[in-house]
Amino acid sequence: MKLVFVNGWSAPAQLWDSVRQALPKNCEMEVIDLPPFTEKAHLFEVLDHRVDAHTLLMGWSLGAILAVDYLSHFRRPCAGLMTLAFNPCFVARSGWPCAMARAEFDEFYALVLKSNSAAIARRFGLLMTQGGRNARSDLRFLAQHYASRSLPHSEVLQVQLKWLGDSDLRNSAENLTKVPQKHLYGEADRLVPCQVAAQIAVWLGQPESSVCKIIPGMAHLPCGAFHEVIADHIMGFVAQLRVAA
Repeated sequence: MKLVFVNGWSAPAQLWDSVRQALPKNCEMEVIDLPPFTEKAHLFEVLDHRVDAHTLLMGWSLGAILAVDYLSHFRRPCAGLMTLAFNPCFVARSGWPCAMARAEFDEFYALVLKSNSAAIARRFGLLMTQGGRNARSDLRFLAQHYASRSLPHSEVLQVQLKWLGDSDLRNSAENLTKVPQKHLYGEADRLVPCQVAAQIAVWLGQPESSVCKIIPGMAHLPCGAFHEVIADHIMGFVAQLRVAA
């Protein structure tokens, strides 16, 4: 089974090396970065060449939103869908309060508009780790793998952040109910509240325990101190898909 992973906003592929290394050697995970893309169609074209009936499509944060958006529109056959920190509406709105507050999102967007790479990396690093059980070690991890020099061009950051702010996939569930899926959430996530898991279950019309898992102590960043936990969940879901096949 192929693992195709859509990366999150502003993140470099090497951020996920620890997860890949924790997977069995016969399990390859291809990470697709977002930096070159300012049109969703470009990413979807890339996925067209990688997704088939033997693919586990995965995504984190914005990457999770884009993976779900892709499957709901194109309905391509795939073995399954797995997300980390997925929210159909990343920013809270009427009828979907369990999300990032609009004022907090707008404040961060204003920072991105200033094109100060160092400030963006510092602020987003804190948002990804704050509140987590291993916040200090995760910040050290980010210092090695995520910094201003790794960020894509400011225009790309702005466009893709707007994707996050505008995202609303609440009408996409009917196209996904036949796809086996697992959604992982961090108990301490400041950007995607873990309480959204209950709403996801209702959204999909399935028991929460069958489609969602909340990981104790994990913040928005799942690939630092929790990389082995994430790898175990990936392999557990892969095993589940193989049995079902």
